[in-house]
Amino acid sequence: MHLVVGPDGFLASHLIALLREHGRTVVGLGRKPTTQSNVDAYFNDFAKLKTDWPRFAVVYMLAGYVPYGAFQKASAEFVATNILLVANLSALYPDAKMVLASSVAVYGTPTVLPITIESAFVNPDLYG
Repeated sequence: MHLVVGPDGFLASHLIALLREHGRTVVGLGRKPTTQSNVDAYFNDFAKLKTDWPRFAVVYMLAGYVPYGAFQKASAEFVATNILLVANLSALYPDAKMVLASSVAVYGTPTVLPITIESAFVNPDLYG
């Protein structure tokens, strides 16, 4: 069983399609009350998620809060989504493999294109 956090995002939609193509059970966790993604189950509540799905093989952390215009401020939503959510999922599912992925926004404004894994961070901030 696989948990995809942020199931409505670009990366998640492609991952979900691939996992389902291979017959995997996929559960989504998001902030919205409902989802448009093709998951077997969807939750926006930690307690219910843990009760209904006590174990996952892999947790894919594909959601993040991007604080556009306020990259140097640690707002409550930034901390809750980008820090506490990862910590809480790690505590809830200690045996699961954790996969964290992000957009290229963490690199800042690129000085060279294309951006690769070796690209330097430009103007690192709280997000990247």
